[in-house]
Amino acid sequence: MQTVLVAGATGYMGRYLVRELHRRGYRVKGLVRSRERAEQRGEFGAPSLLGLVDEWVVADVGNGSEMDGLCDGVDRVVSALGVTRQRADPWDIDFRANLRLLALAERSAVSSFLCYHEIMELAFAAVGKHARTVRVPVRVVRPTLWVADRLGPRMSSLTRFFLEGLQCDSVGEQTGTHHLTEYFNDLAVIDQER
Repeated sequence: MQTVLVAGATGYMGRYLVRELHRRGYRVKGLVRSRERAEQRGEFGAPSLLGLVDEWVVADVGNGSEMDGLCDGVDRVVSALGVTRQRADPWDIDFRANLRLLALAERSAVSSFLCYHEIMELAFAAVGKHARTVRVPVRVVRPTLWVADRLGPRMSSLTRFFLEGLQCDSVGEQTGTHHLTEYFNDLAVIDQER
């Protein structure tokens, strides 16, 4: 039986991923910030994880030291990590935490790593649709950033994070040699230049 680590298991998408993986007979290792919250019903009718997770890991993904050894004994990793309404900085979760998780997965030689972008592509493909690509024109970006900078550091950071994503067609080519690791490394360079 294969073990799948689901990071961000308490989120809306994470809960449904855990339920489906459990239904298909995988051994599920759930990475959550609160097991108590995970075992309660989620928002918008998302399922409780009670009885669906075989191994719990309670950790703060923003703290890299708590993630050491996380992928040991894991065959596959699915990351549903992402900032929605919590007060975390998206650069810390959507980018840095996923980058750390990817590095741990590579170190443990897991056979696959899926994150939000790939999950969404699979979901669209399952219903025979294609995701729309949106590009934000530069003339919209500059005034948006100007306003966000004046609203405070959190709003500025969130705006920059989401605009970065909206200005890219995708996180990587579906064919060829471009890998998710390269995308995250490119973002790290951009982040350090700021």
